[in-house]
Amino acid sequence: MSVDTPRIGIVALGRPTFDVPYAEEILAQAWKNLQTLDAEFVGEPKLLFDADAVKEVMPKLQEKPLDMLLLLQVTFTDATMTVELGKAIDAPLVMWSYPEARTGGRLRLNSFCGVNLASHALSRSNIRLDYVHAAAESPKAIEELRLLARAGAIVNQLKGSKLKLVGEHPDGFDACNFNEQELADRFGISVDRIPVIDFIDQVKELPDEVADAPYERRAKDFPNLADLDQEATCKTLKVYSKLRTEADEKDYAGVAVRCWPDFFTEYGCARVVRWRS
Repeated sequence: MSVDTPRIGIVALGRPTFDVPYAEEILAQAWKNLQTLDAEFVGEPKLLFDADAVKEVMPKLQEKPLDMLLLLQVTFTDATMTVELGKAIDAPLVMWSYPEARTGGRLRLNSFCGVNLASHALSRSNIRLDYVHAAAESPKAIEELRLLARAGAIVNQLKGSKLKLVGEHPDGFDACNFNEQELADRFGISVDRIPVIDFIDQVKELPDEVADAPYERRAKDFPNLADLDQEATCKTLKVYSKLRTEADEKDYAGVAVRCWPDFFTEYGCARVVRWRS
């Protein structure tokens, strides 16, 4: 499972009182269209007509974390199966319904009505829903699903991540502020903090030799590195070395640093937080 190849659980819902042969045609076309996605699929192109059928596939959907649970609302159904799936599967829920031509007679699928009913039922259980309403062969539908699946994969990738925060944002720089609680609630990210002066004091204690290896690497990219103020350059690379080492040892997914004005006034250099993996 990765952002580039998300894992998508797929369940196709239907009811036998509608046009089943036509529903199977729609499902086959939607499944064929889904295969153009670069994704790992958990599920099969089979209409499930009742709660017992859904319960049979539930263990497979729960075996591994999903980046998205996609319900193909091929015909109208009541919301019972959808709510059960929404409660049981910890993944972003997306429904795909299919438009059909108005003929003046009874709708053969009535797919969208099923999503409408499910949306109300899910909201009463505090389960969020995204949906796509498009033809089974629609390229636009696939692109929307691609984006939703990648978003789910990004959230899963971030769960349990840790960030390093050196200092707080300067007064008046509110654009640099963030909501730590929301970050934890939405993405499961935790933040390790250290006052910027304490961090600078730790860097000052490091021997200058820790700057040697990053200096050699940067010298290959910047031929004029030797023309810079070497004392300030050494200090900057010591900051980098400290951040890089901590990121590796404590598995930080990212580092945020208050640069201005402390690194200039208290240490006489700029800070560097960008590095190559």
